[in-house]
This record gives sequence, C-alpha cells and structure tokens, in this order.
Amino acid sequence: MLRDRLICGINNKRIQCCLLSDKKLTKFEDVLQLALAMEAADKDARHLTDNEPSVATDAQPVHNIGTRKRSTKQG
Repeated sequence: MLRDRLICGINNKRIQCCLLSDKKLTKFEDVLQLALAMEAADKDARHLTDNEPSVATDAQPVHNIGTRKRSTKQG
C-alpha cells in the first residue's frame, strides 16, 4: 500500500512506469532506494547534456597555425 502511494506520487512518468513494471519490487524501502537512484541519474544526465558545448552556439573560431621559414642570414 505505501509502496503504491510512493510510486503514484512520482512526477517522472518514465521512473513511475519502470517501478510499476518491476514485479520484484514489493518492499517500500527497495522502491524508495531505486526511485532516488533513478532521479539522481536523471539529474546527472541532464546536467551533463546541459554542459555540453553546442556546435551552433558555443563554437570557437579555428585559427590557422602555420610554420614560417626562418631566414638564415650569415654575415
């Protein structure tokens, strides 16, 4: 009963469906631990994708670095 109330209170539909589909999750503590881990993983994944440089917006210009021949003057 408490397990079901916890799952119904989760706002993330993907996590909710995942928890409901696992028939082995019968204990409240197990559901709580898995739900917390999945929420943390979602948060970390969003953080990673938010910090990735976008090609369109964060692109830096590429400067050509060539080699110059040095003149050797002997005097």
